[in-house]
Amino acid sequence: VAGDLPSPLDPPPGCAFHPRCPRAQERCRLEAPTLRPLGADRTVRCHFPLDDQDPA
Repeated sequence: VAGDLPSPLDPPPGCAFHPRCPRAQERCRLEAPTLRPLGADRTVRCHFPLDDQDPA
């Protein structure tokens, strides 16, 4: 994700990636996502994951 990293001493509320995520919505600003399965062998911590992407 492009952009500046948030301060670890003063992280943003909600999802830590929302200030620089192009898919961020209001939910991302308010609520931190929980870890959940995505497919057979992956997990994701995102409210709106891209399920068609190859793992990094």
